[in-house]
Order: sequence, then structure tokens, then C-alpha cells
Amino acid sequence: MMKTFILPEEIRENACLPIYHQIYTQLKKELFFGNYGVGSRFFSIRDLRARYAVNAATVHAAINRLVEDGFVTSRPMSGIYVNSPEERSSGVSMGNLWFCQLTGGRSYPFYSGILAALQKKAELFGMRVIVKNGANVHELERWFGPETGDGLVVSGNIDAPVLRWLRNTPRLRYVIVGNYDLPPGMPNVRMRIEAAVYRAMELCAQSRRRRIGVIINPAAKVAMREIMEGIAKAEAKGLVKKVGEVLDPNEDGYAAMLKLRNSGCDSVFVSEDAFFGLCRYVFEHRSKCQGEFFIIRYGKNEEKDIYGNVAAITVTSDKTIMAERIMSTLFAGGSVLSEMDCEVTRN
Repeated sequence: MMKTFILPEEIRENACLPIYHQIYTQLKKELFFGNYGVGSRFFSIRDLRARYAVNAATVHAAINRLVEDGFVTSRPMSGIYVNSPEERSSGVSMGNLWFCQLTGGRSYPFYSGILAALQKKAELFGMRVIVKNGANVHELERWFGPETGDGLVVSGNIDAPVLRWLRNTPRLRYVIVGNYDLPPGMPNVRMRIEAAVYRAMELCAQSRRRRIGVIINPAAKVAMREIMEGIAKAEAKGLVKKVGEVLDPNEDGYAAMLKLRNSGCDSVFVSEDAFFGLCRYVFEHRSKCQGEFFIIRYGKNEEKDIYGNVAAITVTSDKTIMAERIMSTLFAGGSVLSEMDCEVTRN
């Protein structure tokens, strides 16, 4: 079911943009994202006047803009008809996609990968991406200034104040990206982490690598829990045994390996941020990866494939598919909860 963009309650007389332009913005998104057949009749002037409670001149001004942009054809004494996508003018802006990373100033590969994929997807839709790397809900509130129908993507350190703001802001079109404990009904695109970790443990066991060390950031509470549950499930099946763990919010892979070196692990499950420090440890100590131990690289950033041959197993999510799920949730009536399988690859 399509999410409608005809939202009279969002039209404001005291806005900086005139009313006809606000209506034009909504109808443009309605036509772009809606399931309208080419040549089908669109809403009439009378219908739109009634829906928006405005005069005919205002509606005519909005429709004239749609005609200029090639979205519709207006036939006197007949009606307004939907054009094909090929008839639309190139370079027409479809509004903004707002992307906020609540990371407190740090940059994480996972969020950077999502942003890169979203920018490519948004470009196909003629949308601009506005980015904020913030710290808390107050920064988010000050920064976010949408046009009618814009979408907001939020990820990072999402706490209770952020959740309250998202739930209580009227007519907010948003989606949360990542694995969180959320109240029911909050739009969310997330990964099936536990199943992917269990599959990685199966691959370790098949290669006779059964003693697992873990390096992970405890700040990502839900993701960490699901990773540990995947390993615990594999332990319960007799596949592997966790012999050491380093919970490091700084994700210093080099320092973590110094702590794990006496644990007797033959495999290391490592987050992407910690992976590069681990590689430095490997190179300096002349360790033989896949000879002495396996590295299971979790959350690989597709944009940064350096040291790809060091990891024996990679666990990652397809950011292109994720961007499609995000856009669908925001604009095309996708499901409120969208869960994605992670890719688990034996190199």
C-alpha cells in the first residue's frame, strides 16, 4: 500500500514557501512514488481544492508547475493525466533525504557504507542527501528542517530521548537503521546478526577452528548481544568454544590482540573498526592468518577492501539492498520492520 503524500495538515500559511509550492511539492512526490498508470486520470482541480481547502487559483498554480516539469498533462474540459517517467524533465528535485549519524563525532564504517549507498539511491530519485554527524537529540532537533514529505534516516547511538522525539514529532516520516530494542511500530531496517554469526561459527568448525576470541565494542549493545548469542548457540551445539573476549569502546584491535594472545584462541571474531589494528598486530608479529588462526571480519565496509585477504571469513550486509529497504520504508509503503540477512563468505 502506497504512503500518500497528499497531506493537507502539513500545508502552512506562514511557511517561507507559498501554499501553491507546498502543494506542488506534495503532488510531485505523490506522482513519483505512487502507483499511477501512464495515461491514468489524476485528481481533478475540484478534488484537490476540497482536499487542501484552498481556492482554484492556488491549485491551478501547483498543477501548472507539474505540467512544466512533465509529470502530468492538463487537457481542458477533460482532466489531468499522468505522464510517463520519460516525459518528466531531467534534474527536477524530489526534495531531501536527511541522514543523521548520532555518533558523537566518531566515524564508523557501517554508517559510512549506508550513507554511500543512500546517496547513490537518492540520486536516482532526484533527491538530495543532507548529512549530520551529531551527538544527541538537541542537535538533531536544531538541524532537521524538512520540506513536506522529506524523509529522515537515523542511526548510531539512539537513546531514549531520541526515541521519544521520533515518536512524538507529528507527521514525521523516518526510519531507524540498525539493531536496537525499539517500541512496537517504529520503522526499522535491521540485520539478522545472530544467524549470520552462527553460520560463521559453522564455517570455523568445518575448518577445525574451534577456539574463538572476540573483539567488540560494548556501546553497540543490541548488536553485541546478538553476536554473543550467535556464538553461544554455536557453543551449545558443540561447534566452538569462546576462550576470550575484549570489550573495547575504542575498538583498538592491536591492544585487544595483546590481551588475547595468551588465550589459546585459533580464531578471532573482530568488528570492522578493530580489524585494522588487528591487521597491524598480524603484520608486526608475522602471524600466519588461516595458518595460526582465522579472522572473522564482522561488518566489512565494501568501500574499503584493504587487507581483504587477511580475513578468512567476512560477515557483512549488502548496503545497496539496505538503501532500497530504507527508501521503500520512507516513501513507497514498505514494511515498518524490515530484516535483512547478512552475507557470510569463506574467503
